Amino acid sequence: MKILLIEDDALFRGLISAALTNHGYKIVTAVDGEDAFQRILSESFDLVITDLFMPNKEGFEVIQELRARHPDVKIIAISSDGLAGFSSFLKMAQAFGANDSLQKPFSPEQLIEKIEEVRGLKAKKSSG
Repeated sequence: MKILLIEDDALFRGLISAALTNHGYKIVTAVDGEDAFQRILSESFDLVITDLFMPNKEGFEVIQELRARHPDVKIIAISSDGLAGFSSFLKMAQAFGANDSLQKPFSPEQLIEKIEEVRGLKAKKSSG
């Protein structure tokens, strides 16, 4: 499975990329939405993991454009949503077309579980 990880924080991007690579996924990274679309134009991906708040092009725009151009690609939105009192951003991402979302900080295991849920390999946990 080939995953595009879009994250502007270099340390977090590196940690997540390494964890997913160690789990057997092929990872391509992008630093923001504009960088991501350069990669999307030349490569295809099974899954896109995108931060919501980034410079140049935010995750909401990425999600909308991906849905228009590649309606079958799976999308997971990630954000520190809720930590600053903005509890609706991850829900908004799903309204924009993300298949699911995950609040930062999360463990590599939580992300891998979310990937398996989105891919239909694992039943989705009920939220609450």
